[in-house]
Amino acid sequence: MNLSKFARGQALVEFTVLSVVLLLMAGVAVDVGRLFVFHQILSEAAREGTIYGSVAAGQDAQIRQRVIAASPEAGLTEDAITITYDEEPCSDGDNFIHISVTKEVPLVGPLTSALAPTLRLRVTESALIIAPACP
Repeated sequence: MNLSKFARGQALVEFTVLSVVLLLMAGVAVDVGRLFVFHQILSEAAREGTIYGSVAAGQDAQIRQRVIAASPEAGLTEDAITITYDEEPCSDGDNFIHISVTKEVPLVGPLTSALAPTLRLRVTESALIIAPACP
């Protein structure tokens, strides 16, 4: 009779320990999924900016607005978008536009948020300038 009480107590302890571990793993899985989704959103926004910038190089304000409009769910601001060129936008020869988008993503899982409450994602896309908008 004491053996069955011991076995039931052991099963309860095993279940408790394993359920905590499984819940922590589920929280990590949720955060990894959210980071993947945010990375895809930022990548699409930066790609949209480079496509627009390849035909409207030098119009940085419009390019930033295009990036922000391409990802309303990300809540981007103009400060999060960096636009650089290999050379001046109106120069001759092969010239590339590079757009970097940075976003602080809050983590929600109990284990990941205890280690780092936010994680900075940075995505950079590049494109050849096809038709610069020169004066």
